[in-house]
Amino acid sequence: RIVPMATASRPTAPLSERDLDNVCFLDWLARLSGYWQHPGHPGTGRVELDRGAVLRVTNAMDDEPYPLTLTDDEGTAVTIGARPTKIVSLTPATTEILFAVGAGPRVIGVTDADDYPPAAKQITQVVKLGTVDVEKIVGLGADLGIAGGNSFNSPDSIAKIRSLGIPVIVVYAPDVAGVFRDIEL
Repeated sequence: RIVPMATASRPTAPLSERDLDNVCFLDWLARLSGYWQHPGHPGTGRVELDRGAVLRVTNAMDDEPYPLTLTDDEGTAVTIGARPTKIVSLTPATTEILFAVGAGPRVIGVTDADDYPPAAKQITQVVKLGTVDVEKIVGLGADLGIAGGNSFNSPDSIAKIRSLGIPVIVVYAPDVAGVFRDIEL
């Protein structure tokens, strides 16, 4: 498990455990993305990329034995037969995380809303206006899909992709701890 260290300025009042988790999570995401911008102060707060965290995540991904069975956020057991080399990301957040953990070169499909990192804009769009183009995903030869749960991506689209032999992991973290679990998937 990755445990980030908060670098935000210390508040005068003690933080609750939940607030501390949120600060740590935001700091961790900022470090992975290489950039943190405080909403009230545009253009401020540059941080360095936490390469150690990225390496821990990517090394863990590469060391996994295949076939690998994971349980996604919907409780579905998803078996991945081999190390994924052609991943379709069906949500912008997933795309950002995939790039942050070093899997960007393996992403072959994204949504029309993906704009970060800038390299994501050059990848084939497989989701437009919320509609998943299953035919395009199959045509690209995807070997893994990562979808958004809670109906972010249509359950029918997810079922169709799975029926065509492409494993799909559905992520929808209800809390910060869930986000960490999803990233570790």
